[in-house]
Amino acid sequence: MDEYVGLPRNHPESYHSYMWNNFFKHVDIDPSNAHILDGNAEDLQAECDAFEEKIKEAGGIDLFVG
Repeated sequence: MDEYVGLPRNHPESYHSYMWNNFFKHVDIDPSNAHILDGNAEDLQAECDAFEEKIKEAGGIDLFVG
């Protein structure tokens, strides 16, 4: 559950690209249910806080793959 700061999400070495190319595109998942931090967010702390809130709203994490 991380991402490189300043690396575009479509860069081949970004965590986003890695997860899409090596996992998400091989499983039946609605893209809206795949959550990856935005390393290019203008306010990184706000991005992290919003991500944490999504986790809390979902009732926590039962399984993490990454």
